[in-house]
Amino acid sequence: MASLIGIAYPMNSVGVLPIGYLNISEEYKAKSLLTNAKQILAQYQVKENHMRDTTLTVFFKPFHFLTDKHQKSKVKEIERYILQKQYDLSMKASMELIKECLDGLNYYQTYNRFFLGASIACGYIGWMLYIFQHLLRNHTSITVSRPSSPTRVLSQQALDLFFAGLAITIAILLYCQHSPIVYYVYVCLPLPLWYQVLKRVDILKQMFQYIKSNNMQLQIICYIVIAIGALEVLVLSLFYREVISLGLVSLAVWALLSSNVLQKKVSLIYCS
Repeated sequence: MASLIGIAYPMNSVGVLPIGYLNISEEYKAKSLLTNAKQILAQYQVKENHMRDTTLTVFFKPFHFLTDKHQKSKVKEIERYILQKQYDLSMKASMELIKECLDGLNYYQTYNRFFLGASIACGYIGWMLYIFQHLLRNHTSITVSRPSSPTRVLSQQALDLFFAGLAITIAILLYCQHSPIVYYVYVCLPLPLWYQVLKRVDILKQMFQYIKSNNMQLQIICYIVIAIGALEVLVLSLFYREVISLGLVSLAVWALLSSNVLQKKVSLIYCS
């Protein structure tokens, strides 16, 4: 619409001009598409400069397919095609530049995705291990409290120093990169969880010793496989609704065939 009425393109638009639907001259198409490419290129440059300013030089990895030299040469090439009235080549080069700019924008918009995703995953895993340790210690007879020893005291002090130093280092790095407050939450939240998990790592050691001494390895593996299968069914049900029916039917059959359920049925029949 902006191209048809001859006004400036929206500042934050990443739309591509649909030249196939425009009944205008080839020259106007070529110039409009060049303007479209320059507008998206400007957004890419702003995004790149922002990421460069908010990321330490040692950690910054630029988008190698769209260097400053390549940007200038590509724009000059398109303008030369237009001056030579080679509009088809001009529009083709403009579309190539637009695609490169969109790829670059996507690269910088997802630049910290792995870093943040890894932090969130560590937080979830730490929380699950913390809850698991809590259940083992307070609701089972697997774990046994052990008296403190000088070695354990030294290990505890080393753990305290390690996590304190790690927290300070992360905070300094995030501050130097001018990261938003939410980044501090994502990255620092897993630290107290993993601190508590490693502080009570003896609980997990006692659990593994209990499994080994009672030859429960195969049983635990079966439980893990069943749990992973149940999670996969839940994920697939988000895309294929009929898959959850299979999971519910399996759960119902298991409940009917369970030894505890059958025993309760027999007891109920006997009492009646």
